Amino acid sequence: MIAKKVLSKKATRSVRGLVSYMLDENKSEKVGEVFITNCYSLEPLLALKEIEIIQDRNDRAKSDKTFHMMISFPVGEIPTTEQLKDIEQSLCESVGLGHHQRISVTHTNTDNYHLHVAINKIDPDTYKITSKYRECHDMMKCCAMLEVKHNLTMTHKMNFHDRKLANGLDHYSGEQSLLSWASEYVKEELENVLPQAKSWSDIHRVFAHYGLKLERAGSGLVIKTTDDKAAIKASSLSRNLSLKKLASTLGPFSSPSTTKSRQPSRYVNDKNDYLYTAFQKHKQEQAQNRKARLATLKQTAARQRLTLRVEHALAREKLKATALSGYLKRDAYKRLSANHKGAQKIVTTHYANERKKAFEQHPSMTFRDYLQWRALDGHKASLIKLRHKQPNISTNGITGEGDKFLSAPSKTIDKHGHVHYQYHGQTVRDDGRQLSTSADTVSVKPLVEMAILKYGRDIIVQGDDAFKRKVEACITDNGLNVRLAGMKSPLEDFIDKRNKDREKITSIPIHKPFTEKQTGTFSFEGYRNVRDESVVLLKQRDTMYVKSFPRSELDYYKSLHKGVSLSLNPQRSHEQDNEWER
Repeated sequence: MIAKKVLSKKATRSVRGLVSYMLDENKSEKVGEVFITNCYSLEPLLALKEIEIIQDRNDRAKSDKTFHMMISFPVGEIPTTEQLKDIEQSLCESVGLGHHQRISVTHTNTDNYHLHVAINKIDPDTYKITSKYRECHDMMKCCAMLEVKHNLTMTHKMNFHDRKLANGLDHYSGEQSLLSWASEYVKEELENVLPQAKSWSDIHRVFAHYGLKLERAGSGLVIKTTDDKAAIKASSLSRNLSLKKLASTLGPFSSPSTTKSRQPSRYVNDKNDYLYTAFQKHKQEQAQNRKARLATLKQTAARQRLTLRVEHALAREKLKATALSGYLKRDAYKRLSANHKGAQKIVTTHYANERKKAFEQHPSMTFRDYLQWRALDGHKASLIKLRHKQPNISTNGITGEGDKFLSAPSKTIDKHGHVHYQYHGQTVRDDGRQLSTSADTVSVKPLVEMAILKYGRDIIVQGDDAFKRKVEACITDNGLNVRLAGMKSPLEDFIDKRNKDREKITSIPIHKPFTEKQTGTFSFEGYRNVRDESVVLLKQRDTMYVKSFPRSELDYYKSLHKGVSLSLNPQRSHEQDNEWER
């Protein structure tokens, strides 16, 4: 669990704007539970009005009067309502705002279930603003205590190495850095060579193989590409690559030989990738279109303002030439000036609105934004790029063969390449490896149905035993024609059940599945509907063969009388060997 204070870009932010974002009034798809604390009203908008009234009582505070706290949980972890309320109250008390008015809203639109809390910093009793020094440390301590109290995943502590990776270029931009690439391809071989290296040339040989070079820089070592376009500190790749440690065993640093021609660097970052090239082209086109549109708007607004000034000047000259008295003329000048200012305001407002539309129509995208935009349009390579090196977190879900991109009418794609489908009132997440839903989802039927659309009838359930039992019960209760890995098909299940009944009722013949090897004459013993599948019973001597058939043949088997003889026509082709002759 992580709790943090979300800073505002403006010191005097509007609490109404924050609450409007939290409640997501336009879509409301991401909103989960809503809690209102220390307010008389239980309606969010009325509670918001109460908060604004208290904030208006303090006209001396110059800083932000609203404390925006966000509490986030690990992937797949969703506390109960009682736990959420206790966590919220404890964290608010840790920053000295436990008795203050607040509105809290949970959001479910990301992999991490999180809670937004808008707290009124103005004390409802004294009308003074409450601000605590170094509140982030108190929130961290409180998080640690709450994780133990509610048996939650311990996530508030992160070591330096993990934090370094999390803040890296790969995480924020979606581009693979030289450090990331070298860690993936070079590090393992390098770690094997370092203990056995007899000279500096042994180490240089490893780097040269990958088109890299090791050089001295200041008091340490750096790893560079052969074109010198990228470089990293050597010790960031491996602690064993420190100059002091290597010099103690290999002697003074020796530069790599320049007589041998080095091969080109194998490291290729996203700037050389065709997707990145397309992104740069798109970005340039957007910038040019935006610039042209803004220039046109600016010229239009300038021309309109000039026209207004000329018209205003002519009107003043005309008024000046009239024979009105001083009092009436002054009153006329005031009305004329007010009309001129009103017209100018209309032009300014229209210009601002059109500028906003221009930025919306031609936005400035990051590479990750561009990939999301292309992936949402069905571009598979962009989706794969977004999912590159995503964290491998095991959660409850369903997987199978293939990775079909479903063309659902309502879907979004986040920065990790996770596709969020809205299906029968539930959000189903596709991370490329499996389909999953929120841990608090009551029914898994939409998840199973989506899995059938994506993977077909053969699916694999991953997760804990409780989730697997839940999926199996859903399939059985709804009669879904699905075959789980490790779960028997309807036909196999029927055969096992009949053979088990045979242990108690000896008159029941042994049941076996019908295969292509079976030939000859069979006695028709009826048909059965097993879950979402239909099977026909064919008896030959003391064995009952069970054969599945499509529902389109149901009328044919309904027309048969029990005991009628059926034989397989040997003249039929292999594709037609399931047809019978009476």
